[in-house]
Amino acid sequence: MELEKISYDQCSTLCSDHYAWHECWFDCLRKGYEGAGVCASPSPNVPKKCCCQAQSSNSLLHF
Repeated sequence: MELEKISYDQCSTLCSDHYAWHECWFDCLRKGYEGAGVCASPSPNVPKKCCCQAQSSNSLLHF
């Protein structure tokens, strides 16, 4: 499976040991994003932040 490019347009909270991927994911759902929230950074020199991702129709996973 190929990973999609991460959008850094909707990044806010700094990710840490106390605010990790699961808090990020939940916060993005609460904000109305249907896609995942991911802790990411555009550069290794920049701290990771929670970036909410809009879900496109071609990125849906079916189980």
